[in-house]
Amino acid sequence: MEKISAQDAVRVYADTAAALEKAAGVIENQAQELERYRRREEAQKIASAMREKNLAPTWAPTEEEAVSTIERMPREKLAALKMSVDMATPQDPFAHLEHKDDAATSGSVRGTSAFERFVLGDI
Repeated sequence: MEKISAQDAVRVYADTAAALEKAAGVIENQAQELERYRRREEAQKIASAMREKNLAPTWAPTEEEAVSTIERMPREKLAALKMSVDMATPQDPFAHLEHKDDAATSGSVRGTSAFERFVLGDI
């Protein structure tokens, strides 16, 4: 085993400290990048769930705008939005009960199914 001088040991320690600081910086950058990726992925999942349930927020007309807006939300607001989307039922823009004005004036209400007629008071 070769002995090294004190100056060589100091130089090795200085080089090691610089290398460790550089590695710590790289690790920190990778951790931040991973956090951004996870946040983007979570925002995409929420926006996709909103689209699947036909939820159309006024603050984000397109899915990409929704993802961008959701990404910038604080953690508390993001958690509340996720919970709200999870609890929301799908919004069907074509779901409606048939209720004709002429039927209402004649005292008879018609629906296309027994359920609709029940809800409208015809059964």
